[in-house]
Amino acid sequence: MRDYVRAVRACHFAYRKGRGRYEGEFYSVRQPLFSPGADDPWPDVPIYVAGVNPVMTAVAGEVADGFAAHMFSTSRYLDDVLRPALARGAARASRTAPPVMLPLVVGRDRASLAAYMTVYCVPSYRRVLDASGLTAEMDAILAAIADRRRTRDNARRPPGRVRALVGARGPARTQRALVRDGSRGTGRVVPRRRPDPRPDLTRPDRLKSAAGRRSQTTMAAKKPIRKATKRSTPGATARGTKIKGLTAEEKAAMKETIEDQKAAARGLEGKDALLAKIAAMREPDRGMAKRIHAIVTANAPALSPTTWYGMPAWAKGGKAVLFFQDAAKFKARYATLGFNDSASLDDGTMWPISFALKEWTPAMEARIGALVKKAAG
Repeated sequence: MRDYVRAVRACHFAYRKGRGRYEGEFYSVRQPLFSPGADDPWPDVPIYVAGVNPVMTAVAGEVADGFAAHMFSTSRYLDDVLRPALARGAARASRTAPPVMLPLVVGRDRASLAAYMTVYCVPSYRRVLDASGLTAEMDAILAAIADRRRTRDNARRPPGRVRALVGARGPARTQRALVRDGSRGTGRVVPRRRPDPRPDLTRPDRLKSAAGRRSQTTMAAKKPIRKATKRSTPGATARGTKIKGLTAEEKAAMKETIEDQKAAARGLEGKDALLAKIAAMREPDRGMAKRIHAIVTANAPALSPTTWYGMPAWAKGGKAVLFFQDAAKFKARYATLGFNDSASLDDGTMWPISFALKEWTPAMEARIGALVKKAAG
């Protein structure tokens, strides 16, 4: 992102001078694609970088003209996390911290806004709620999501927590004042409204456009109905055998893998990512995953916590040695503790690498501890 912002600035310079060149670590600009020639003075277009977590926020403080905070951010999170990160980035570049732009979503009442804000209660954003003292609420919402109860859980948000999530009630001017106070005069209100689908009859151009759409609809209605012909079913082979695609659980696992990669790019990796996955599980799997994490930490400190295909895992040298798969992931009857080929469990010509877990017992804990020690080498 740092290199990208600098490349964009180089393009703005080229628009002013009619020429430009940039060679960065990731981006190289010989000449902007759109280059109408020198236009000095070309306006100095401010570049705002959006972020939630401290790593991206610090980059914004280092190179951006402004920082676009997420509308999910609370005043406490702004003061305790975002502003210090902006200051650290600005110090690296020997500059003052850039201003903060804070969007504001206006709703008809607190309950509707609280329900809307729970959309952002995902592991990637849980740092915001943890820093604001809402860890228990985040755990409850993640559990509801895992159990497909998000809508019902929204309706049960307690009033006190609603206020913490969405701020004060009142007209738009009152909410604007709240944002300005919370961001110390650097906030900028960006209300979100739904567009009105009805044509504006006072505008001739829009009236003409609406009339054109009605004309097209009428013409489509007058077209003769063609005789239906049999077509091949999508997803079927030439012999009529239908191809079976991925299940919903398999698609979800693929999406989780992509989310893990995005989280790593945002700086959320290692122990934070692993704990976020465990927190989203249902009991008893959540409790077993916590115990396994404690066993690995105590018996194999050389293994580092990470995620692997959306599951908590422990790696060595960048390769996952073992992982924990909760039962809900693929709707199985039991959770699974698995070991990859990087685990040193060799025993003759055949040995087990996967174990079903139904209920935690002292005997199970002792056996898993021995397996972890052996797997770590």
